[in-house]
Amino acid sequence: MTNVLITGGSGLIGRRLTTMLQQQGYRVGWLSRQAATTDGVRVFHWQPAAGQLDDAALLWADSLIHLAGETVAQRWSKSARQRILHSRLQSTHLLADRLAASGKRLQSVICASAIGFYGHRPQEVLTEENPPGQGFLAEVTTAWEATTNKLATATDHLAKVRIGVVLATAGGALPRMMTPVKWGLGASLGNGRQWMSWITIDDLCRLFVFILQKRLTGVYNGVAPTPVTNRDFTRMLARTLHRPLWLPAVPAPVLRLLLGEMSALLLDSARVLPKAALTAGFDFRYATPQAALEHLLADG
Repeated sequence: MTNVLITGGSGLIGRRLTTMLQQQGYRVGWLSRQAATTDGVRVFHWQPAAGQLDDAALLWADSLIHLAGETVAQRWSKSARQRILHSRLQSTHLLADRLAASGKRLQSVICASAIGFYGHRPQEVLTEENPPGQGFLAEVTTAWEATTNKLATATDHLAKVRIGVVLATAGGALPRMMTPVKWGLGASLGNGRQWMSWITIDDLCRLFVFILQKRLTGVYNGVAPTPVTNRDFTRMLARTLHRPLWLPAVPAPVLRLLLGEMSALLLDSARVLPKAALTAGFDFRYATPQAALEHLLADG
C-alpha cells in the first residue's frame, strides 16, 4: 500500500483528493500547521515560515502532493502579496532541503501551480508550451514553479499542475457566483468576454491521481477542454438554477474599485487548454460547463 503525503490537505482540493486516494487504497498523510484531522489520515506537523517539518513525514511518504499556499482570493495589499508568494516559496524550499538532507527518494512528486502563470492573454489559445505572461499571478507562479524544480533531485517523476477555476459546491468560486444568481442579482462581469478556464473538483483530483499512478512528469494544465466566457457561464448558471438574468453587467471599474488589483481574478482572460493531459490519455468526466453544472447542482 502506497503512502501519499499531502501539503494543504485540509483545503478544498486537499480534502476531496484525500477521500479519492483513500477510496483507491492509498494511505494518506497530511503536513499541517494545525491539528486538523480527518478519518484515516496521519497528520504530521510543519511550520514552513519557521523552518519546522517533522522528518518522520518524509520517512513515511512514498509520494508527495504539494498543494499548500496562501489563498489569492483576498485584497492584494503589500503584506498579502508577500504572504501569497512567501507561503509558496518557503514551503517548497523547506520540502526540497529536508528531502535532500534525508536522502529519501520519492516515487512521485506533484506540485500545484495555477493558470495565473499565463497572465491576461485574451487573443491566444494557451497550452503548456506557452511562456509565462505578465502580472502579479504570473510572477508568483513562475517563481513557484522554478522553486519546485529543486524537488527533482528527490524523484524521477516531478509534475506540476496549473490549476484553473475549480468548480465545487463546498467552496471556491462557484458558491460565490451562485449566491447573486439565486437572489435574482446575477450579472456578467466587465464586458463578459473574458475567458474562464475551469475544471470540476472531481476531475481535478482525478487528474492528480492519474499523474500519480502513471508517474508522469512535466507540466499539466488542470482545466477542462472547453473554456467558456464569463457571460456564457453566467447564463448557463442562471439557466441551471432556473433564475432569470435581468441586470446589466457589473462594470469593470466598479470591480476594480471594490477589489483593487485582485479584480484581475475576475476580469483577466486566459483561454487555456489541457493539451498535456489529453495527450497522456486523461478522460474528463465533465468536459463541458453545462455538464459540470448539471452534475454539481443536481440536487440544487
